[in-house]
Amino acid sequence: NGSLDMAWTVAGFWTGKDTAFAMYASVPFGPGVGEYIAWMKHGGGEKLMKELHAKYNVETIPCGIISPEASGWFRKEIKTLSESYSFKAMVPVSAKKNKHLDHLLSTVRDFLPEQPFIYGEDEITDKSERFLASEIIREKIFRLTGQEVPYAIAVEIEKFEVEGHLRRIFAAIIVDKESQKPMLIGRDGEKLKQISTESRQDMEELFGGKVWLETWVKVKSGWSTDQRVLKSLGL
Repeated sequence: NGSLDMAWTVAGFWTGKDTAFAMYASVPFGPGVGEYIAWMKHGGGEKLMKELHAKYNVETIPCGIISPEASGWFRKEIKTLSESYSFKAMVPVSAKKNKHLDHLLSTVRDFLPEQPFIYGEDEITDKSERFLASEIIREKIFRLTGQEVPYAIAVEIEKFEVEGHLRRIFAAIIVDKESQKPMLIGRDGEKLKQISTESRQDMEELFGGKVWLETWVKVKSGWSTDQRVLKSLGL
């Protein structure tokens, strides 16, 4: 009737007005949250909800999905967060304004268990050099080809040999269609040469030694849906 500018409510409270509101109060006993959101956003659920409320001159804005147990009334007034749950610590922060982040880290540190380091101080990743080499080549492909080549490409390290401080790496760039090969190879092989050169330079910096890198382009039609090929690529 216009006596309130705005208010918060849940659909379950409206079932006395219209039993159709029961459809919106079925979580967690009805559809899963994912199905519920899909119905609301793409199946006409939100439109129907607005139509039901419009009969009572109410404009709705869905703002969340909660189970019936979490709504309703509380036994006593809750004025602070600490009254609703026994937190070990509360730290107000602003990542955008970089406020109190140091305090957050020091507070979290107090609750972390003490134990030996899982990784050594000089270990920057748990991935193998073979994997890192393939990812470096993939990165160069994306950076140097832009939108020309679809992201459905893979890099297969066919051979990785270590001889002292020298690494010999033989890599195949896998594409789905024959028409994609020229995009990666370029005129007179210039694009593939650029990809290889920049990849080799990054590998040498990361691995701390010389790298002999050979690359070529292979066509494996339908590789992205072939489980055998995906397993061989470690995907």
